[in-house]
Amino acid sequence: MNEYIEDLHAKEDALEDNAFELIQLTIKLEESEENLKEANASKDKFFSIVAHDLKSPFVGLLGITEMLDTDYDEFDEKEKRELIRSLYDISKSTFELLEGLLEWARAKQGQMTFNPSAFNLFHVAASLSQLLRANTFKKEIMLHNLVDVNAMVYADRNMASTVLRNLLANAIKFTPQNGTIDINAQIENNLMKISVKDSGIGMTPENIKKLFRIDVNHTTLGTNSEKGTGLGLILCKELVEKHGTNIWAESKLGEGSVFVFTLPLKENLE
Repeated sequence: MNEYIEDLHAKEDALEDNAFELIQLTIKLEESEENLKEANASKDKFFSIVAHDLKSPFVGLLGITEMLDTDYDEFDEKEKRELIRSLYDISKSTFELLEGLLEWARAKQGQMTFNPSAFNLFHVAASLSQLLRANTFKKEIMLHNLVDVNAMVYADRNMASTVLRNLLANAIKFTPQNGTIDINAQIENNLMKISVKDSGIGMTPENIKKLFRIDVNHTTLGTNSEKGTGLGLILCKELVEKHGTNIWAESKLGEGSVFVFTLPLKENLE
């Protein structure tokens, strides 16, 4: 009887081990399935951008250049300037799209080197404000850099700059004429909490849930019909998560939006 009981206990232990291994295997299978879904969504997003978002501007470029080539003498000076301006706008947006696509591809392939260092956040915000000055001037938007002049973070400067630049570009896109955009930063829970607040068109709760997701194709025209791919926010999420921190959005329809992300402080990583 004792041998029988010992045999039962041994089998019970073996069953528990097998059950544990089965649970672990199930978890790994679920993770693999999730990774496969994300990989397929990334691939679909990539081909969608290449097939549609890159094709469309080239159709416009070809149409305008053809008109200039065949009917140049028939246009007056004002019409020529308008066509040249259209060429510039299309070329600029296409370049920005390509730049974002390349950055995203590098991030997905792990080719973006992560080099954290201490740097002044105010200076980065000031530099980006100057870089985007033409965009804000065009829509008469007041861009306020409210970051403390001594604000320091310990992060990858290029990645942090890319995230802030994308958020500012989005804010400009969705803010109407004579609007305002505020860049702010404050220490919270041993992290630097950086926010970009605009007085733009805002979003519904349903659309907020679609942000930062590669598996959802969500794009909205800007206040001047500016087009986007939704790729910028996906890139921002990946770059922020490389720092072990988070990014999120708060918004109400018709009341503007606030995009927030956190970065480590110097003392957190030293």
